Amino acid sequence: MTYETIEDNHIDILDRINAMRSHEEKNNRCQNYLTSIVDASCRKAMVDWCFIVVDSFSALNRETVGIAMSILDRYLSSGKGKSAEALQNKHKFQLAAITSFYMAVKLHEPVQLGIDMLVKLCRGFYKESAITSLEQDILHSLEWRGDVFSTT
Repeated sequence: MTYETIEDNHIDILDRINAMRSHEEKNNRCQNYLTSIVDASCRKAMVDWCFIVVDSFSALNRETVGIAMSILDRYLSSGKGKSAEALQNKHKFQLAAITSFYMAVKLHEPVQLGIDMLVKLCRGFYKESAITSLEQDILHSLEWRGDVFSTT
């Protein structure tokens, strides 16, 4: 390799990194979406529930909870789809958090948490159709950017 080739590769890599950073800044903005109805205690309760589920299944990684909350935060900050409804109703917020967790497991775990098992974990309060419908809404609202970078 010549010095010019190395320099060109270096410039190309920097251009790619700058493009990714610019894209991330434009598309992954989270804001404080909490309301008087859906407050920090609601979010904490869902984080705790996700950790209980992860800790109950030895095959699941605790990092998945962080990924789920990233999906949830980006969705609720987007102002798109049904995200505003989830901020005005605790049951809809809970469904959004559960669905975000389900998506994070699907994206980042080597094993899957089946929809039937998820419905059982919700004690039948949420139906499969509600979860899959909201999953589609989240995906469309995030413009199919459900994936986040993982530390592993």
